[in-house]
Amino acid sequence: MTQEALVAELDGLRNVALKPYSSYAPSPVPWLDDVPSEWSAIRLDRLFRYRNEEPLETDGRVTGYLDGRVTLRSNVAYQKIKGVVYETGWQRIHVGDFAISGMNAHLGGMGVSDSEGKCSPIYLILEPLPRTNARFVSLAVRHAAHLGAIKALVQTIRFNSADMKRADLKSIYVPVPSIAEQEQIVRFVRHLDSKVNRLIKAKRRLIELLNEQKQAIIHQAVTRGLDPTVSLKPSGLPWCPMIPAHWSVVPNSMMVRPKKRLVGERHSEFTLLSLTRQGVIVRDLSENKGKFSKDLGTSQEVREGDLVFCLFDIPETPRTVGKSSHYGMITSAYSVFEPNNQLQAAFLEAFYIAMDDRKLLSPLYSGLRNTIAPSRFLSVKTPMPQDNEVAPIMEQIRSGLAEVGRILEVATKEIDLIREYRTRLVADVVTGQLDVRHIDLPEVDGQLEALVDDTGLEDDPEETDDSLEEVEP
Repeated sequence: MTQEALVAELDGLRNVALKPYSSYAPSPVPWLDDVPSEWSAIRLDRLFRYRNEEPLETDGRVTGYLDGRVTLRSNVAYQKIKGVVYETGWQRIHVGDFAISGMNAHLGGMGVSDSEGKCSPIYLILEPLPRTNARFVSLAVRHAAHLGAIKALVQTIRFNSADMKRADLKSIYVPVPSIAEQEQIVRFVRHLDSKVNRLIKAKRRLIELLNEQKQAIIHQAVTRGLDPTVSLKPSGLPWCPMIPAHWSVVPNSMMVRPKKRLVGERHSEFTLLSLTRQGVIVRDLSENKGKFSKDLGTSQEVREGDLVFCLFDIPETPRTVGKSSHYGMITSAYSVFEPNNQLQAAFLEAFYIAMDDRKLLSPLYSGLRNTIAPSRFLSVKTPMPQDNEVAPIMEQIRSGLAEVGRILEVATKEIDLIREYRTRLVADVVTGQLDVRHIDLPEVDGQLEALVDDTGLEDDPEETDDSLEEVEP
């Protein structure tokens, strides 16, 4: 689908063309050039009443998310609590309150609560005054945060974290129209987000189907080969019970050998690698994302062509196997094998990806962490085509995945385009660059809809404080 066609799908809300306001005036808001002449610029602390109430014993925990949601933790499927949560200084929050994370305000960590409950003292809880629509203000201030305007005003206490206080509210100005216009803008954004979500969900469903097709291509090739009519025989393997009659079943020990060379004090000489669904990749250290070993010297060397396996927590791990195309180091919790033959190694990677995609290796697990001991893995047998078949099979996989990959890339770019369109349009509306007063929209109640596929990362401190110190797996 072309960019023009995608924009046309979104333009259902723009059948009546959106136009600028009739007149503008220079804006006293530092992050905005001009605003409609009828609008005002008001300090954030003058739009709300600071709330500081003791929570009730029955209150549930309310959490803010970086996508703008503020809701009961129990309302969100993704839940991750690290360690003990101490509730000293916690405060009550009401439906409709504007909650700003003092730690992550500069990242857009703020929103309007859809729940009654209690939240941690890192939040500033603000009750909207009568002529303030908290959802409109949330949209405007989140836009300011994404422009970097909030980061310039608040104190930074560590890498990518801030310490916004109540007094900082006096430094933040918001462009504000009449209450009726605020409500109309919120209605417009709500309807826009509903349309955007429908489009993104359709694209996500297409991506799911394409990923299923990728799995089917690999599984068919590594369990049946190139001939769909080939005669089959029992393999004796519960995870792959039937294989082509002319294939062999070979112990892994005849194809790979274990290696574990710790890098020790030489760790600074190595590139840090990670096993992901995209294979063995070079870690992006630019933003300190993810978990790191406390002692990089315990990492092990990985050479180009080595097979890296995660042989623990297999039902939960995103990817069990990857063939490295990099020279570097990886956490010692993984199992690294050096193959005897690179073409054979490529087939082994594809075969165990197929088994991993369907989580078929459960007969090999043991223990509470669903672990396959490396010695056990070496004794496991793997179906293996004849030597002259391996290269054509791998080429069929490569070409099939390439074709699907091209469609996946287009679908992913379309989602990015939809999001960019939405972000730009919302910014134009909440800053008065486009006028939505004349658009006829029904009333919409409730929380602004979170966009499909947003990160949903929580901004409570126990979610972010010390996770970087943990061992990667």
